[in-house]
Amino acid sequence: PFVPTPPAPPVDLTSLESLAHPATVPTSILRKAVPGLGPALALEVIARAGTADVPGPHSEETIAALRRSLVLLLDELEHPHPVLYPSAAGVPPLLSPVRLTSRGESAAEPVNDLHAAIRSVLYTRRSSTTLSGRKELIVGTLQRQLDRMRRTLDAVQQCADNTVGIGQ
Repeated sequence: PFVPTPPAPPVDLTSLESLAHPATVPTSILRKAVPGLGPALALEVIARAGTADVPGPHSEETIAALRRSLVLLLDELEHPHPVLYPSAAGVPPLLSPVRLTSRGESAAEPVNDLHAAIRSVLYTRRSSTTLSGRKELIVGTLQRQLDRMRRTLDAVQQCADNTVGIGQ
């Protein structure tokens, strides 16, 4: 049966005013203001506003800059142009619906086929998870063998010491 998509939760720009209070961190306030906003996009809003993700209190100018950059990013998300940001070998790349100025332009790869990019990211994530599990298994096996060899070496050394003591 067809189930309609629920409407998106409303964006609460008034919650940005709480950044004027001490010890408020912009990423957490932004993520509360926009349900579904991930950490990468929250950091992008902060970078576009030209501020840092540090505890407040924040000035009115900073709050206004964050509000402007959030509204511009939300507008940009209405018509996404996906970009893939490669990362270290074995680590899944970051797939973003928009260009991230906080990541730099040189590493960005525009995505023509969003479905292929999603499949690639998921495949890399699964591969890195599997590889990580294999690494842990190999390291554990090597650690047990090393412990066994140390015990054998200690036993041989103790036996040799006892033999030398008897022969004197």
